[in-house]
Amino acid sequence: MHHASALLELLLPTLLATTPAPLPIATLRAATPVHTVEIEIVEKPDTGKRTRTRLALPANGKLEAWVGSGARPRKCSLESHHDLARGELTIDLRCRDLDGPEELAIWARPQVVPGKRASLASIERAGGGSIEISATMR
Repeated sequence: MHHASALLELLLPTLLATTPAPLPIATLRAATPVHTVEIEIVEKPDTGKRTRTRLALPANGKLEAWVGSGARPRKCSLESHHDLARGELTIDLRCRDLDGPEELAIWARPQVVPGKRASLASIERAGGGSIEISATMR
């Protein structure tokens, strides 16, 4: 028993000097749930000023809104579903002029990362100009 005690006295300072100090306990954050989905519609006419429309709705929600200004208001309906585990977002977006036919209809399922913008569509019109649609989960 005396030998074990002597060996422990001999090795203890070495063990204490080479054993790393315990790391502080880090504060762990759970994955932040997605609360909103932002849709951005950017229209670039062949001439003139581009317009930007932003629609935001709760995750897994529905939204209907009149957007636009001046002589061309437009009704947009938007529905979103997301699967956070897979990083999938399903968007159903439909817009039409006040008295006209449906002008824009997009159904998209991009891979998304919360906080990062995902492109849903880029449409080049025959008469010139384009429409770009993107989504951001926040």
